[in-house]
Order: sequence, then structure tokens, then C-alpha cells
Amino acid sequence: MSSELIYLRRFAVATKVIAQQALQEMTEFTVCFNWLSTFLPHYLTKVNRISFGLLSSNDYQATLLADPRMYLNLV
Repeated sequence: MSSELIYLRRFAVATKVIAQQALQEMTEFTVCFNWLSTFLPHYLTKVNRISFGLLSSNDYQATLLADPRMYLNLV
């Protein structure tokens, strides 16, 4: 009889631990889902409009035609 009570107590503790772990995993899953459903689509719709001052070959030729004395540092 006492061995059955010990087994039931251990089983109850194990059940609580598993339930707590499942709750934590669900919380992590919810955070990941929220990030994927809100931030990721926003990030993917961003357009890269920054050229960091680099000229394309057509822009370079047009600049040289406009002012041949202008010094342009080519990378």
C-alpha cells in the first residue's frame, strides 16, 4: 500500500513538471508565431532605397559628361 502511495506522489510530481514544461513551450511557440505573423511580413515588404552614394556606370558617364573636371573616386 505504501509503495502505491509513493508511486502516485511521484506520478503527480512528474505530471506537474510536464505540464509546466508544456506551458513554457507553448509560450515560446506563441512568441515565435507572433513574430512570424507580424514582424516578418513587415520586414519583407521593406524596399532597399539606399545606394550609399555609389554610382552606376550610366550615372558615372553622365556625371563625367556634365563636368569632366570632377574627380570621382571609383571603387
